[in-house]
This record gives sequence, C-alpha cells and structure tokens, in this order.
Amino acid sequence: MNKNIIGAAIFPHPPIIVDKIGGTRGQEAKITIDGVYKLSKAISELRPETIILVSPHGIAFRDAISMLGEDILKGDFENFGQSQLKYSYYNDLEMVEAIERESRKVDVPLIVVDTKKAATYGAMATLDHGALVPLEFLSKEIDEFNLVSITYGMLEAKELFEFGKCIKRAVESIGRRTILVASGDLSHRLSNDGAYPYSPYGEVFDKEVIKIVQSNDLNSFVSFDSTVSEGAGECGLRCFQVMAGFLDGININSEVISYEGPFGVGYLTALISAKQEDPIIKLAKESLEHYVRTGKFLMKDIEIPEELLEEQAGCFVSLKKNGQLRGCIGTIAPTKDSLAEEIIVNAVSAGVYDSRFYKVVPEELEDLSYSVDVLKPAEPISDISQLDTEKYGVIVTSGMRRGLLLPNLEGIDSVEQQVGIALMKAGIAPEEPYTMERFEVIRHQ
Repeated sequence: MNKNIIGAAIFPHPPIIVDKIGGTRGQEAKITIDGVYKLSKAISELRPETIILVSPHGIAFRDAISMLGEDILKGDFENFGQSQLKYSYYNDLEMVEAIERESRKVDVPLIVVDTKKAATYGAMATLDHGALVPLEFLSKEIDEFNLVSITYGMLEAKELFEFGKCIKRAVESIGRRTILVASGDLSHRLSNDGAYPYSPYGEVFDKEVIKIVQSNDLNSFVSFDSTVSEGAGECGLRCFQVMAGFLDGININSEVISYEGPFGVGYLTALISAKQEDPIIKLAKESLEHYVRTGKFLMKDIEIPEELLEEQAGCFVSLKKNGQLRGCIGTIAPTKDSLAEEIIVNAVSAGVYDSRFYKVVPEELEDLSYSVDVLKPAEPISDISQLDTEKYGVIVTSGMRRGLLLPNLEGIDSVEQQVGIALMKAGIAPEEPYTMERFEVIRHQ
C-alpha cells in the first residue's frame, strides 16, 4: 500500500455547529460537535500534508465533476450571517493537475474551475459551506496543509467510484501524505422537525451507512439501494462513493466516532484509517505468491527492511483460508543467514510442503491470510506449572524427537493440553522421559 494514502473521513457539515453561527441552538447537536472535534484531532495525528475535500454543495454539474483551480482557495459564511468568518488555503495545484490527468486517462468528466470559468456559469470559484464547516474544525487542529476542493457531479455510482480511484493514483504519483474528507450529511427526513418531511427511509438509510462503515465494506456504497437513498433525502452518498474508490484495494480500519439526528438530519463522524502493512506479513505473502506463480524463491535483493536482514531468529508461518488452517511450518531456531530469508523459505514451506494439506494453487492466493510468529530464545523448564498457554509456547524433546506448539492458539485451554499436543506431534508417548522448554513469540498478523 502506498504510505501516502493515510485514510479518509466522513464529516458532517451543518453550519449550526459552528459556534458563531449556531450559538446556543447549536448545542442541540452537542454529540456532533464533540464528534467533529475528536475527528479533527484524530486526523491531525495522521499528519496530512494535503486534504482532498469532496462536498455536495460547490459548483455542481449534471454531467461532470468540478474541482477548484485557483491558486488560493477562499470562502466565508456570509450566507449564514457571519461574513467575518473568512478562510483561505493554498490549493495543491500539483495534485489538481495529477487528478485531472488521471481522470482524462479513463474518460471521467472533470472540469477544473477558476474564477473566469466560474463566471461563465454564473457562479463563484469559492469554498462552499460543505467545505467550510469541516475546515472550521480541521484548521483548529492542523497548523498547515494544502487543500484540494472537489464537488461531485450527478454521475452514476460506478463513475464516481472510478473518479475516487483516479484521486488515489494521483496521490500515489505525487507522494504527499493525503487524506480524503467526504463531507456529507445523512438523511434529512428523520422527523418532521426539520426543513424536510419525515420518511421511513431516513432511518433505514442512516443505519445502512453506519453498518457499511463499521464493516469496512465501503464498496457497498456503489451498489446502495437508490430507492432508499432517494427516499432518505441525503447529501452524502455520492461523496462516500468517491471515497470508496479512493480507498479501493487498501486495508482499512474504520471507527464511527459519533452519530445523532437532531433537527431531523443524520450527522455521522467517522475515521477510516489506512492500515500500514506489516513488513513481515508483506514478505511472507510476497514469498508464497511468487513461488506459487513462478516455481522460484523470491530473490533476496528485493526491498527488505534492514532489521530483517540483520536479525536471525526462528519463525513459524501460518496460513488460513476462510478462517481455517491451510498450512503452518517453521523453524525453532535460526537456520538461515537472516530472519528475512527464514520468512521467505518458511512461507513457501507452509503453502507447499505441509503434508497435512495439498499445495496452495494460484486461485487460492487472494483468499489466504497470514500470521508469522518470530520466536525468542527458548529456556528449559522443569514443570508444567512454569507454562502459560497464552504467554509461552512449549518444546518437548526426547532423544532426536522434538515437538513444538505455539502460544495463544485458539482451542488450547490448558497447559496439559498444550504439552499433550506437542508430545503427539513429536511422536513421544506421555510416559516416556522428555525435557521441556518454553519460549515467547512476537506475533505478526
């Protein structure tokens, strides 16, 4: 995964939560206010250099997406009675050009709008409230960042998803730490308290959006039931579809920070962080995939973290498919010049040479999950009371026979069970004399 794609956020944009606009009444959305402060703090900790903000309320075209092209992006809350609340940000023009270039490659309609071009549409190339409300809170937590401001067009879901992928490729090509903020409110029809009449689809829509986020299944936004979304009277779904494309193929962790529905409108704050792939898991995965596809071991001259080349340790590589064990082979002590080489060889062995299973075939690779246990040096023990199934693995030895069981395994509930399985694996009868050692592991998964 490209380390510069640091994640995305769902950010509501009711101006009433801005203190100088909403005042006392804004406190009726206190859960949301607390949520956007917490979300902004979390985003600041990710250290974004560029924020790409997708809003429903800028210059919107029926047949194209718009993106502001001015050097400096400005806006204010004059339409909400607070013209003194002014905002100004540097536009990341290099990113704008890259997004435009990537969109052109796949024929996604995109219009870059500057002041002159906006005037031809009877509009202004300024930041709208869908951008300004999130920026009001983000600017309090992040001292410096560049901005890209986008307004979705009334395009098909698949086209918006494809545009999100264009943004992703642009970020990868530019190489700046970037987060995408999807500015959008959920249903506007949760009750008759607001500007829109109640619809039973409102609650259905909001619950489904939250479910999609919590399950990390963002691609479901692309196939969202249009009957529900139209009935709900929302303004965020298209932003979420762009976000889904931006994070397509990236491992994510999602956190719903807050949700409430005051004023008949659903407000959701959520952070979707891109998980940085563990280099040990990455190496094991690349090793097995390369061998299964080519019949050759992964070359050691690929890019490998220095610490994996300098360290020596035994390790076990475990494979699972659909939650079930698919292979597990390892070494108790180092047998290679480096931990990297140990991982490369043991990953292949787990997938190809574990006699309990048939060899992994290419069609299975995308369904496999990996864990790697790096073993710390073992120490002798004299009694099973010195074991702990969660903390320690065990090695049993009798003559040339040796068996090992890793710690913290599902279904292993007692040290007696742990030792019994290790003895069975070694072919040692319980009544035979044997010695025991315990060891700890660093588990990567």
